[in-house]
Amino acid sequence: MKTLDDLTKKQRNEVKWLYIKYGWSLRRIGEKVGLSRTTILKLLKEMGINTSRGPLIIECDNCQKHFVKQRSIALKADRANRHLFCSRKCFAEWMKRTGGKSD
Repeated sequence: MKTLDDLTKKQRNEVKWLYIKYGWSLRRIGEKVGLSRTTILKLLKEMGINTSRGPLIIECDNCQKHFVKQRSIALKADRANRHLFCSRKCFAEWMKRTGGKSD
C-alpha cells in the first residue's frame, strides 16, 4: 500500500476534490488512490479540510447539478452504491433512461 509521500500534487488535489465536491467516503477515496481510510483522513486534516459531520455538496447522478445533502445520507448512499438526485424529476428521468440500472 502507498503512503502519503507517494501521492503527487495532482493526486492530493483529486482526493480533496472527491471528498469536498463529490462527497465520496474516505473508504471509497482510499480504494481509488490505494491508501487506507485513516490515511485519507490524515491527508484531509493536513490540508485543513473539515472532516466533521455536516452537509456535503453532491453531484446529481442525472443532471450533474450540485446540491447540498446531509452527510449521513450521502455516505449511506455511497456505501450502498446508490444514486443521489437533486429532485424527484431527475430521479424519474434517470429511471426512465436507465430502467433503474446503474450506468
